[in-house]
Amino acid sequence: MASIMIWVDVRSVGLLLTGSIWVHRQGWRSGESVSSHSRCCQSMCTFADGVKYNIQPRGPIMGVITQRLCTWRSNFGSTAIALIANFLASLRESEEDEDEDDEDKKENADGREKFMTEMAASLLEGYAFLFADPDTCKASEIYRSVFMLQMIATTHLNTVTGFIDVPELDTQALSSTRMECVIGACAVALERALKLVAQKEKKSTDLKTPLKINKTTGKETSTPLAFSELNWGQFTTDYHLSIVKRGPKYTTDTIAMARQFVKDLGSDASMKGSLADDSVASCKEYLFYNVFSLPFAFSKPPLLIY
Repeated sequence: MASIMIWVDVRSVGLLLTGSIWVHRQGWRSGESVSSHSRCCQSMCTFADGVKYNIQPRGPIMGVITQRLCTWRSNFGSTAIALIANFLASLRESEEDEDEDDEDKKENADGREKFMTEMAASLLEGYAFLFADPDTCKASEIYRSVFMLQMIATTHLNTVTGFIDVPELDTQALSSTRMECVIGACAVALERALKLVAQKEKKSTDLKTPLKINKTTGKETSTPLAFSELNWGQFTTDYHLSIVKRGPKYTTDTIAMARQFVKDLGSDASMKGSLADDSVASCKEYLFYNVFSLPFAFSKPPLLIY
């Protein structure tokens, strides 16, 4: 691909944000796609007063863009782990007695691990973690759980705030529609995080990716459990197809619901924060009293969402 001469406003991150808007349709091939499509490179630019750069396919500008997009993709896995860890820890804390002595707390260590394992397994049963109401698991409410809405807002909507409108790439429409890949990535990242807990790969409340022994090198590696295309690509594709079957309006409505969790720097920030906090609190209370009190309560056959 020949080098491309475009104007870039070095005082703005709009170019990178626009790249994130465009690439959310590319799935796991994000880095490769951006560097190999001249159309995207030519279009992702701002014609404000700036510095003139000669952008090479393997040059520093494309390197920064690719790095940003790889970070955007890997952020799904780490965000899901943080979200699930915080959720499980907050539920456990609400049950524990603050006046316990050190000996009692030590005795409860095993109970804490069992608590997290059973809760994670309950949320995985029938894919309950995907539904707005994990008790009824209505097909009309799939991909609209508090977990999912928070993931969508945190990993993508917050990331692309301030993008540049590029008509050739239809970025204005992409900012609110055609986000099936984003929803699919959020779903598979949450499934992975819950499985790390439910399968007890690591006996700790720390949900970092466990290490395995590489048979070739004999050294520890996290590759078998990494959030990568090799391990989770097919799962992501299956989720994506499931979402597409529900039609574009379902995707658009789901993204609209997730926007209440987007960080708002405007005057109504407190109001939106309150809505998000209320939703999270409601979900925690419901799951604690209706899920953990009845371990593996979701015994109905899994929905054919794949």
